[in-house]
Amino acid sequence: MCVATRHTHACTCACAHARTRARTTQLAQLPGLARATCRYDDTNPEAENEVYIRSQADNVAWMGWKPVRVTHSSDYFDELYELAIKLIKKGKAYVCHQTKEQMEASREIARARDGRSPNSPWRDRPVEESLREFEVMKSGGYETGKATLRLKIDMTSVNPTLWDPVAYRIKYVPHPMTGSKWCIYPSYDYSHCIIDSLEHIDYSLCTLEFEVRRDLYYWVLEQLDLYRPYVWEFARLNITHYMLSKRKILKIVRPCTRGSTCVRALVGVPERCSSRPRPRVCSVACR
Repeated sequence: MCVATRHTHACTCACAHARTRARTTQLAQLPGLARATCRYDDTNPEAENEVYIRSQADNVAWMGWKPVRVTHSSDYFDELYELAIKLIKKGKAYVCHQTKEQMEASREIARARDGRSPNSPWRDRPVEESLREFEVMKSGGYETGKATLRLKIDMTSVNPTLWDPVAYRIKYVPHPMTGSKWCIYPSYDYSHCIIDSLEHIDYSLCTLEFEVRRDLYYWVLEQLDLYRPYVWEFARLNITHYMLSKRKILKIVRPCTRGSTCVRALVGVPERCSSRPRPRVCSVACR
């Protein structure tokens, strides 16, 4: 997901693909959009690795992109927590004890639309009770998977992303940036719209698979009375004989490769490893 802002703010890339970084950098060079920020989405400690962060920073530098600052989603963990409490107090979030399997069963009921209620048994618990339970989650009082904080939106919506998505989950995993300070971590869907707003982003760029999440993006900001960036989706890039899907790449990284150099050879960074010039890579990324 990439974002851009005017004047003294930023054009931000939540580090992902070269194409989104390139588009964001181009946008930041327009009149009045002269500053760029690089933001790493590190809300899931299980998926974070200092090796990946260094590699991404190295690639950004090689491509010639020069952000004026680098931020991390984890920089805003305190603010995200306080805003979650605000949502609970407004009756727009609740602590739920459904398991992952039970949540999926509720979603199947929501899809069926056969008159059965898809709501969690804890959906209408008192606000004060959810506040206490959220504090228990934060203090390590529950095992992983035993409690989540869910946004209270609409389990009957035609948009599945509004079916009370998880805002916070429990993970007893140290974070590369925050260490063991937290055992609850915000979800991407909850955090990225808030951070876009806190960083005064004007344009939020992402690929088309995020289009269905636009309603959720704006719902969170509306409930918190926060500034609303403009969301802009574009088609993802596919290149013959190159593997660009992160899900597919992850399936082969550990069993089939030896470190990030092998992975680069699979995903297109051989352009960098070979004699091909940087401008060619940039031109492909911007298509």
